[in-house]
Amino acid sequence: QFGGWAKAQEIFLAAMTKSQSGLLSNVTKAEQAVWEEQWVHCAKQLNQWEALSAYARDIGQFDLQLEAFWKTDDWNSLREVLHDPMPSDASQTKMYD
Repeated sequence: QFGGWAKAQEIFLAAMTKSQSGLLSNVTKAEQAVWEEQWVHCAKQLNQWEALSAYARDIGQFDLQLEAFWKTDDWNSLREVLHDPMPSDASQTKMYD
């Protein structure tokens, strides 16, 4: 697995970038969601919590924000997020992994 996570992350990012720029056609939303989910999984394995924090903030993913703030000891940001109302969209909150 040496170097496997980083290589996989590069491949998912390239696919996501090509899809967003229109270079890949006929890509379903479900496939894009899988790519994003797998990119996040790779970033977690590589301990890229600052990147995950920024990504979670950009897409408004509540659970990922909490996890990233916890892993980076960013207690002030964690406290801020916890004081905000939880998202009303149930898809933004996972009950388990």
